[in-house]
Amino acid sequence: MDTLSIRVQQRNKDMTQLLKKFLVIQKNPYDDELNPNGVCNCGVAENYLCENELISKLQSIQIWKTNYMYYPYPSGQKSLRQTLCNFFQRTFQLNYELDPDRMMISSGLTGIISLLGYLIGDMDDVFLISSPYYTAFDHDIAAFSNCAIFRCPLLEQDSGKFIFSVEIYKRGYEEAINQGLQPRGIIILNPNNPIGDIYDEQTIQPILEFAAQKKLHVIIDEIYALSIFENQKPFQSILNYKSIIDP
Repeated sequence: MDTLSIRVQQRNKDMTQLLKKFLVIQKNPYDDELNPNGVCNCGVAENYLCENELISKLQSIQIWKTNYMYYPYPSGQKSLRQTLCNFFQRTFQLNYELDPDRMMISSGLTGIISLLGYLIGDMDDVFLISSPYYTAFDHDIAAFSNCAIFRCPLLEQDSGKFIFSVEIYKRGYEEAINQGLQPRGIIILNPNNPIGDIYDEQTIQPILEFAAQKKLHVIIDEIYALSIFENQKPFQSILNYKSIIDP
C-alpha cells in the first residue's frame, strides 16, 4: 500500500473497518435455501422485491443506435437525459419543463458525490451533514477532493428525539468555524437515510436561506424519493419548491 499516493492511503485507512465487515458478509451471504446460516446484511439497502419485474423489463428493452458505439456527450446521452426529465416531470407533477441540457448523468450516487466534492470543495474544506447518515458519505466526499464531512447531530438531548431543522446546521457551522475549518456546503438527505423521515418545504427552505447567507452550496440527495410507505408524509421534491434561493 505504501506505493500508492498519500491521499489514497488515507482514504483506504478511513474505509478499512467498513470494508472488512462488508467482505465478510459478501463471502457468507444469507439465503433461505442455499445458506440459511449465512449473514444477513442490514447495512445496505437493496430492494430484492422487484427483482423479477426489473429483469423482465430490462430483457424486453431492445434499443440500440449506431452512435451508442462511440463517444457520447460528456454529460450523458441526450435521449437518456430527456427521458429522465420526462420521468421527473411526471413523477413529481412539476408545472414546468426540465431542461436536459442542465442535467448530467453519472454512474451512481457515489460518483456524483465524489465529483461534487471535487468541483465545490478545496482541500480540507468541510460539508455539513445531519447525523446519523449514510456511512459512505465520508469516503465519497473526500475521494478526490480531500474534503471532509462535518457531523451535525439530529439527536436532541432533552427530548431524546431526532429533530431536523436549520438550527443543527447553524450550530454545526459555528462549531466548524471555531475549529478553524471552512464549511463549503450542506448535504441534505430527503427522505433521510437511515432514519426514513421526510422533510417538507417549510423545513428545508430556512436551510436554503441560511446557506445563501453563508455562501454555501446545498446538495440535495433524493435517492429514496420513490421508496415511501403509503401512510407516510407526502414527499415533495426540491424541484417542486415555489422558489429556490441561489447563493
